[in-house]
Amino acid sequence: MSKPITVELASIRTAHAFCGKKLVGLASAWTDEDRFCVLRVGVHEPYRRRGIATALYSAIESANDTQLLPYSCDGCGFVFSAAFDHWSPEDFKRHMYNDDYVIGDPPFVEERPKRNAAMVAALFWREKDTLKVLDFGGGRGVFAAELTRSGFRADSLDAYHEPGAKRDTDYDLITSFEVIEHVPHGGQYAWLVQLKAHLKASPEAKVLIGTELMDGQEFSWFFVSPRNGHITIHTKRSFSILCERAGLTWQPISRSVNLLNLA
Repeated sequence: MSKPITVELASIRTAHAFCGKKLVGLASAWTDEDRFCVLRVGVHEPYRRRGIATALYSAIESANDTQLLPYSCDGCGFVFSAAFDHWSPEDFKRHMYNDDYVIGDPPFVEERPKRNAAMVAALFWREKDTLKVLDFGGGRGVFAAELTRSGFRADSLDAYHEPGAKRDTDYDLITSFEVIEHVPHGGQYAWLVQLKAHLKASPEAKVLIGTELMDGQEFSWFFVSPRNGHITIHTKRSFSILCERAGLTWQPISRSVNLLNLA
């Protein structure tokens, strides 16, 4: 049985509090290309070919545009879906982050974490003997394993792949690549505070968050897809507000990599 996708506007207005401005609908402004990308018709095609009737896929097939990614904040531009607000962690694990997840996001397994590990190793190679690294939301731990092979001390923490695991609270560097867009809009602040709790209390401590911010350049709606869990997308404005609330400073390193420090 499919897990129902529903939207309740009252709960959205209560949960979204980045800047307190009104919410506006997006679906009416979508082009056919935008709609194709958000619903990810092309990526879902392998599910049909393999005959996989996953609960999430069935729910997406029966949902309409306004249920999946309807809202943007008129003040800070934050874009999010409220379609999964009532889902529990177990619901996400069963219906989204299951064995079929890789079909919708093949680079998740090795390509992306290895690429990110190579980038971090190149940035911090002078400090690898002293730097203690945590990959927050690290999936199957490939990123941490790659850094370890490069001579770093690196750990991974992921609620779905290692539920209940504990990690230290004195990491010099915390990385989190393409994780924040998976966090439901109402849990964004709690997620960032939880990440910060593992950071060493030092002005030299750093956080690298990889996510594509949705302003200042041509944004790819292909980045947004319910099947690979991208249900919240930040702008520079909404991201800076979130960081400030969590006691972190923010500066962009590139279009999709952001550096955070303790405020």
